[in-house]
Amino acid sequence: ALILTDEGQIVGYTDMSYVGKMMTQVLPEYSVVLDRLTKSNTDSNSYFEVAIGGKNYTVFHSAMRNGWYMALFMNDRDLYGEANTQRWLNIVVNVLLLLLIVTAILTGSRNRIRAQEALQSRELFVSRILDNLREPLGKILRLSDMQRFNNSTDIKADMADIKASSLQLKEMMDNLR
Repeated sequence: ALILTDEGQIVGYTDMSYVGKMMTQVLPEYSVVLDRLTKSNTDSNSYFEVAIGGKNYTVFHSAMRNGWYMALFMNDRDLYGEANTQRWLNIVVNVLLLLLIVTAILTGSRNRIRAQEALQSRELFVSRILDNLREPLGKILRLSDMQRFNNSTDIKADMADIKASSLQLKEMMDNLR
């Protein structure tokens, strides 16, 4: 904390050896603060930001009716350090979550495409199997038709065809396993 007159004389400071001296002589880097304080409203309670000695400070100040100014200097790192840390942590967490969501979307999309391809492949496989099974089954049904069977001249040949078609059908079904 620093208490100054409007001429820049130090009235109060944490180092009591500076009291009564001109701020521009003992704290020359703070002269920018005196300029800002004297240009501010005399009855104001406010703050401004200033760089002193390579560090950023927020100066909270109050003007008193007797022409004195009270200023409190807060290093921005001390004042906002935790908030900045939380802000950066929040940004990092949000970016990681965004990356996780994008990865999940891309993985889901790839899996959906693979599932569609597998389904098409399965449908093609089943269609081919059904086509292959229809031929011997149709032959069995045709040959085992009672009316045709009763009118047949070569029953042994028809029975051999039924047996061959049945064996072919059984072999195809065994190959499905």
